[in-house]
Amino acid sequence: MLNKIITFSVNNKLIIDLFVLGLIGYGAYRTTQLPIDAVPDITNNQVKYEFVMDKAEIGLKNDGFIQIKNSGEFIEKALVTIGAYTLLMALKNKEEEHCI
Repeated sequence: MLNKIITFSVNNKLIIDLFVLGLIGYGAYRTTQLPIDAVPDITNNQVKYEFVMDKAEIGLKNDGFIQIKNSGEFIEKALVTIGAYTLLMALKNKEEEHCI
C-alpha cells in the first residue's frame, strides 16, 4: 500500500504539488477565520512586581494553619505563600548584591 502511494507520488508530481498548494491555501484561509482569543498575545507588555517583606505577628498554629495577628495590615496587599522561601532568598541575595 505504501509502495503504491510512493510510486503514484513520484509519477504524478503535478497532482501532488496541486494537492500541497491546496492544503496550504486551506490552512491560510482557516488561519484568517480564527477567533482573536485563539491567537497568543506576543507584544512586549511586561508586568513588574515589587516585593516588600513585612513582619507578620504569628498567632495560633493548628493542623498546618498559622494565624496572622496583624492581618489587617495585609488587606490591600497580595500575599505570597507558595514559593515564599525561594522569593525570600532571592530578595535577600538582591539586597546583598547592593551592599557589596
